[in-house]
Amino acid sequence: MSIIRAYFCPEDSTRPTHYREAWWDEDQHEFVVHYGKVGATGVDTAEKLEDCAQAEALLSGFSQQCTEDGYQPIDPAEMEQLQITYTLRGTEPSDVESHQAQTLATLTTRELAWRGLGEADSPVLNAGAFTIAVATVHPGRSREIIPTVVKAAGVQASKVTVRKTNA
Repeated sequence: MSIIRAYFCPEDSTRPTHYREAWWDEDQHEFVVHYGKVGATGVDTAEKLEDCAQAEALLSGFSQQCTEDGYQPIDPAEMEQLQITYTLRGTEPSDVESHQAQTLATLTTRELAWRGLGEADSPVLNAGAFTIAVATVHPGRSREIIPTVVKAAGVQASKVTVRKTNA
């Protein structure tokens, strides 16, 4: 699934205020457009299409329209970085902890993406903890959402820390 994601950053702002993204959902045969204000749950529309060629044409047009409207892609490597650390009971994770870490990463991406804030990588096992890297355009708003995600993932809040990893 290819996705185009672009952000609008007014000249008087240090970070994006609005976002747009579009993708082709091959399983559902839908072209989906999702947009909104950064930090707020966006609006999405879907259009049924016959094939991938139609979707590629729409993605191309969407990309062109974003550029014309002043929306630009932001490389995740250029976004601000957060790190979620999920401390384990021992040095090796139990099956439950492994499942919870994966659920935490998946739910973090879902909650951040639907608000145009960014996305999380898969959990990485380090000494006695899973770490999840998060690329975000607004770390403050992302940090506000993470406790809700931790609870939804069934992870004990006292076992999770979130910190900014770049200046």
